[in-house]
Amino acid sequence: MIISFSVLAQEGWVKQSISTMEILNDMSWVDNNNGWICGSNGKVFRTSDGGNTWTSQNTGQWTFLNGIHFVNANVGFACGSNGMILKSTNGGTSWTEQTSGTSVNLNQVFFLDADIGFAVGASGSIRYTNDGGSNWYNLPSGTTESLFDVYFVDDDNGWVSGANGTVLRTTDGGNTWTSHSTGATGAISSIFFLNQTDGWATTNNAILKSTGSGITWNSIDPGIFDVFSGVFFINANKGWAISSTGKILHSADGGTNWALQHTPTSDFLKRVYMLNENLGWICGASGTLLKTTDGGAHSGAGITEPELGSQLSLYPSPATGDHLIVSYTGQGREMLEVRLFDQQGRLIQTDEMAGATGPAGKKINIAGLPAGIYLMEFTRGRQQFVTKIVRH
Repeated sequence: MIISFSVLAQEGWVKQSISTMEILNDMSWVDNNNGWICGSNGKVFRTSDGGNTWTSQNTGQWTFLNGIHFVNANVGFACGSNGMILKSTNGGTSWTEQTSGTSVNLNQVFFLDADIGFAVGASGSIRYTNDGGSNWYNLPSGTTESLFDVYFVDDDNGWVSGANGTVLRTTDGGNTWTSHSTGATGAISSIFFLNQTDGWATTNNAILKSTGSGITWNSIDPGIFDVFSGVFFINANKGWAISSTGKILHSADGGTNWALQHTPTSDFLKRVYMLNENLGWICGASGTLLKTTDGGAHSGAGITEPELGSQLSLYPSPATGDHLIVSYTGQGREMLEVRLFDQQGRLIQTDEMAGATGPAGKKINIAGLPAGIYLMEFTRGRQQFVTKIVRH
């Protein structure tokens, strides 16, 4: 079976300069001007001019910082490896390490205000403070799975996501947590709720949606074979999702349908944050920082099959033997780049094609490739064509 889609790329997301090659794991914004990003080796970067310039802040740490959350322009928190929790009261100019009461890796932090906050991490750990982090307490989660993300919409209603399809929900401010089935078996790396009922989450090869307060979930196939790593909705209709291979998707109908947006990177994208329908940011590996001022410039059309897709054919299907034959009928000598990914979104091999192949096609070597499902991506200029391949 070969299932395909393609997209005409647009210049909606643009790379920004931040002068680092560190992994940028998370970001927090309190308004259009003031934002922070945290990453590997204890790095925190701050902007106060809407991202025109970014300044490295000294945390005094070299640990991996996974999550960051500011509640206003002055007060913010960051968490990371070995139970690390840091607090700043001056916009990140200086940071103080807090006593978290745990040594497990903490993956995300979320504060309702300057006093009440949560941090989640390995071994089902949920830490809680009601005094701005002066004291942190353990909240029984009922699970030993690693927890990756936490999100609250008000003082009472919050959700946590984790490994092996884990989603936990609280309706009493975190005092008790209830596990709900998602149907997913992989890690749920990101969870986001717009209100008490409508939420989305990301996992391997699927985006999950709940209209029942996280009690029930529907799995949505966005038409892309990838590991999805982040999701954000600005209202009930418009949302964005990101992946481990640099893909950016946009939905205009609440997540029922998704379409690719142009991306200038193939790096692992870690967090997407939209300030309004037009202005948004994405951070990721290798110092990746992207900005859009037009919502990613998506036209609103669904995933379609424009010219590039109609000029390509692949056989045999399912793929057997040592070679996959690619026939390309395009005109001219414009280079066609080919990349093959495995089910986890890892790049397996690359190739290129210079112009039309003729009836015989071009042989792509797949000798030694284990049986399974793969993703083959073709890029020509600003067009992409992506195909699922079943290998027998």
